[in-house]
Amino acid sequence: MIIEPDSHTFTLYGKPIPQARHRGYQRDGRTHYYDPCSQQKATHRIEVLDQIRLKPSYTRLVGPIGCKMTFGMGRCSDSLKRSPNGSYHTKKPDIDNLCKYYFDMMSDLVFDDDKQIAYTELHKIYTPEPYTHIEFFKLGQRIAPVYDKSFLEPEIRRCGTKWIVAGSEAHELTTEQLINYLKDNYLGEK
Repeated sequence: MIIEPDSHTFTLYGKPIPQARHRGYQRDGRTHYYDPCSQQKATHRIEVLDQIRLKPSYTRLVGPIGCKMTFGMGRCSDSLKRSPNGSYHTKKPDIDNLCKYYFDMMSDLVFDDDKQIAYTELHKIYTPEPYTHIEFFKLGQRIAPVYDKSFLEPEIRRCGTKWIVAGSEAHELTTEQLINYLKDNYLGEK
């Protein structure tokens, strides 16, 4: 019996790498594109595979996935004076490019495709040594609040003697019907 894990945690040491823009070149009248980070991704995939081998009964995560990532950016000599360890790093590289690199690199290892990731929590901080700490975990069926439709204001416009109400669905109403519709759906009166 295989018990599927609820989470996988990885720590990769070294400077976090951002996803670079794909490059293109022309050959024989055709444009070819390539990922300039493919070499680095291959090296990091080997590191992740080494960590996976240490986990008994490892399986990929299926369904909706959440991710928490901490990018320890290390320090440069002049940043020691201004920013203590643990403070937020607000310089380049951009955090979205950092997480995209690791999502692409871990695709087919930890999950089937990065489209499964429905929740992220990202931190980019100053640390004594650079590293990337990643935790992937299964999400329940619903974590986000479901908003009451009373927060949505309907678009109401007049069309001749009728009123057009466009919210989640469109209605053509008389003035009396419009008043009752607003009472029922938005004012909570019956």
